[in-house]
Amino acid sequence: MSGFFNRRRDARGAIAMIVAMSCTLFFVLAALGVDLGNAMGRKKTVQTQADFSALAAGASLPVIGNPAASDAAVLAATDYLNKDQPIDDAKTCDQSKTCVTAAQLVNGNFVDGEVQYLSSTMLRVTAPQTRINFSLAQVIGAKSVDVNAQATVGIFSPGTGIMPVYAVSGCDWGTQVLTDPSNGQAAGNVPPLEFPTDNGVANLTSLSVTAVSVNATGFLSISGTKLDGGQPSRAQFSRVGFFRSTSSPAPTSVVNIVPTSPPTDNFLQITLPPAVTAIEDVWWVRVRTQNNQGVDQWSPMAQALPFRVGAAVLECAGSSNDGNFGSLLLPRIDIANNNNNLWLAANMAVGPQLPLTLHTYDGTVPANGQCSPGPGNSSSPYIEGNADNQTRYSPSGSASSVADLVDRTNCVDTDTGLPANATTLGMITGLGANSVAPLGRLRNKATT
Repeated sequence: MSGFFNRRRDARGAIAMIVAMSCTLFFVLAALGVDLGNAMGRKKTVQTQADFSALAAGASLPVIGNPAASDAAVLAATDYLNKDQPIDDAKTCDQSKTCVTAAQLVNGNFVDGEVQYLSSTMLRVTAPQTRINFSLAQVIGAKSVDVNAQATVGIFSPGTGIMPVYAVSGCDWGTQVLTDPSNGQAAGNVPPLEFPTDNGVANLTSLSVTAVSVNATGFLSISGTKLDGGQPSRAQFSRVGFFRSTSSPAPTSVVNIVPTSPPTDNFLQITLPPAVTAIEDVWWVRVRTQNNQGVDQWSPMAQALPFRVGAAVLECAGSSNDGNFGSLLLPRIDIANNNNNLWLAANMAVGPQLPLTLHTYDGTVPANGQCSPGPGNSSSPYIEGNADNQTRYSPSGSASSVADLVDRTNCVDTDTGLPANATTLGMITGLGANSVAPLGRLRNKATT
């Protein structure tokens, strides 16, 4: 019977080998789960350290030259590398918060961390190398790993999504009121005028102007009370004054204007003088009479009435009127030449025409303040040269071409003030169904 059956083999000891092999596998998996997971977590904290340090250093852009330990950007990076120190198994930086120095960030040794200026408008911060000691992974011969991280920041143009307007220093703080003038939409926005303490008895309540374009001939009609000084003889009335804000270029006032007809108690009319209609601005009208003490003075500044010569603009009013809103004159070849307002409206609605983009100037600005938009177009009337062989856009020509739409343009002409009609077209109504901007920006669908 035994000839038909093989003897059962002895399997004792196989279980022990399987267990031993499984333990090794379990240790490898544990090392992957514990030590490599720890390393990945530490890597993330080092990256965060680099990110915050780069953002802090980037606040000092643009920069010129090679990094130095005394540079504001390097000092800011040093501060944040210390403040955001991750745990380091080889050092105690995470406890002292002072082990990173500005000198080590510019010594060329990337193990210690480094600040690099990639251009005047871009820099990179490398965080110091951080040691992570392994525990379970030592079973397979891996004792530790060093991790580091980099972060790059730069000043870039937002491209075609930009708004072609700006607010100069002084206009970008405090409560903002847009006015030209307020036309009843805001109160108390009379700017500082000459003779601010005068208190003549005349009281201006309204005015109308028959011509408001530049160099036009027209009449100004004023209504109020005691415009003749409140006396039947009208001897106390002396003149009408046209004032501009004391921050405006001279002249700030035009006086000695003779009325077209003698003033009555509540009405007078005068011819607009050429000195007023020649200057595009908001003018404020006051009447000069005697005050209650019999002294010749202008009507109170708070009662001055405004009218504008030329196209309306939006500008700061009240306490923020140290500056003004302005517009960038960015050329287009799909809009009729010499129509800056339509350029502005289209650039508001759909952004600058490609390939034109804006970029921070990467070099030293010449002494004359002009900088270069890139390759010059000598035949273009929108490029004007200067002694430093630099160029800038000047929208005063009669023709334009795609050569005017220069990528990475960094210097353009500007206008002080923001035309209300162009803003309405660009933001709300658009330029028409068959135009480059059929809808205003606020009515366009959102894009990326």
